[in-house]
Amino acid sequence: VSNDGRKALRMLLQDGQLQLSSRGYESPLRPVAQQRFYGADDRDLIVFSRSTRNPGAVELQRSSEPDMPYRRVPTWSPAPQDLSVYAGTYRSEEIEIPYRISVQQGNLVVTTLKWNTGVPLIPMAQDLFTSKECGYVRFTRDSGGRVTGMTFNGYVVDLRFSRSD
Repeated sequence: VSNDGRKALRMLLQDGQLQLSSRGYESPLRPVAQQRFYGADDRDLIVFSRSTRNPGAVELQRSSEPDMPYRRVPTWSPAPQDLSVYAGTYRSEEIEIPYRISVQQGNLVVTTLKWNTGVPLIPMAQDLFTSKECGYVRFTRDSGGRVTGMTFNGYVVDLRFSRSD
């Protein structure tokens, strides 16, 4: 997860090949040196390093985002019943269209006028989801742990929604 909590990358090992998963896309990584890999287009250098802020942790740095280090977090695979806390209607002061979040066939789905059939959201970390269409969706909670809003980061940055139900 990026240090600002807006983005997440998933590193996968498939058939002996390290893969980068981001926003619903997967791309093989090509090793170029110890702890250094290039993405599929050879333009994004990914460097793994030990964290100076958190001993024992591993950080990831992308050349395409030089000021955005990522930190390792535990894998989060929610059960369908865990997703129901996010279900509801969300509204933004910036746009007039409500966004509806629901659980369908065990997946969290966002529905709007544009995405009337629904877009499945892929869990990346607790309260952080992604999809090709939406970018990253981070749910926000109040001090009691209740989900009160969400923020979209992708084609727009910090598009904020409040839960309206």
